[in-house]
Amino acid sequence: MENRKVEKLLYGEMRRSYGSDEISYGARVKVSIWRE
Repeated sequence: MENRKVEKLLYGEMRRSYGSDEISYGARVKVSIWRE
């Protein structure tokens, strides 16, 4: 449950900071792997 919150925060931060689809997608994949 906590990890989901972290994923949303991290993903949101990455998108806001860089505004790049590539970076956003990369962050999402990294977090998904880390979550498993």
